[in-house]
Amino acid sequence: MRTKLPEDYEVVFDFAAIGMALLSLDEEFLKVNTNFYEFFGYNGNEFAEMTFTELVHHEDISMVIEEIKKLLSGQIPTFHLESRFLHKSGEIKWGLFSFSLVRDGKGDPLYAIVQIQDITSRKRREDNLSYRVEFERFVSTMSTRFINCPVDKIDEEIISALEKISQFLNSERIFIDHPSGITPSSTQELAEPFSEEDIRLIKVVGEVIFSAIQRKQTEIARQNSEQLISAAFAGSPALMMILSIEGRGVIDVNKTFIEALGYDRNELLNINIDELSNLVRPSDYERIYECLSQYGSVLNREIEMITKSGAKRK
Repeated sequence: MRTKLPEDYEVVFDFAAIGMALLSLDEEFLKVNTNFYEFFGYNGNEFAEMTFTELVHHEDISMVIEEIKKLLSGQIPTFHLESRFLHKSGEIKWGLFSFSLVRDGKGDPLYAIVQIQDITSRKRREDNLSYRVEFERFVSTMSTRFINCPVDKIDEEIISALEKISQFLNSERIFIDHPSGITPSSTQELAEPFSEEDIRLIKVVGEVIFSAIQRKQTEIARQNSEQLISAAFAGSPALMMILSIEGRGVIDVNKTFIEALGYDRNELLNINIDELSNLVRPSDYERIYECLSQYGSVLNREIEMITKSGAKRK
């Protein structure tokens, strides 16, 4: 993989501060400088078996190929792009690269020159800043979302919040490069620790999640309590009736009450507060009403009930 350049250009090419490569018109590598090797991590023999577009990230390759086609067809003299590339280690790197053609005296293309500048650190900082703004917006609306969230959807909201935290923590890990010869997987480290603002945002999310969990536990306990009370009410051997204190009449009656007085359930539920005297001896009803009005409760008092057939039961 060797193409001879004029001596002056050879020096510029080899010692350029950015990566440079000469490509055939079929995108095969003819010559590569040191910075180009370091950017991708491959050696000369490996580059000899590759084409340039094989190094481009799959999500950007269509864009790059389209520009190369325009260049080869003469529609444009050169182009510049920011694109993602794949390092030999599998790491995704960002590069600002230019692609130009070298032509002979007749204007026919001989080969292409690719120049690439490593902008990975800058792109990571931009991504981190963008995600920080998004995360701050998420935190600012989080409390409202949890307050308005139905209890059965709280788990979904918690999972979503934890995913956001995970993404935020990962985005904040800006990696710095180490000298060549050491694998990135074993040498990447945090360039900056978390700031006080980072920690504050994470704490806010944690507090909101904790409150949501408490709210769900309270609701579950309430539902369980209601179920226990409902089961005790329905299965009690005693006659039980639930009345509205707002004058709406009977709210519910248990099975024992229905069987004892001989009424249909719907008949009892349609009775208003003034008609309750039809179920209880009038004198007992008056004493019950008086106690409720004065003390708010009636305890351990025998009363005489009147069945649907008119029979009396104590």
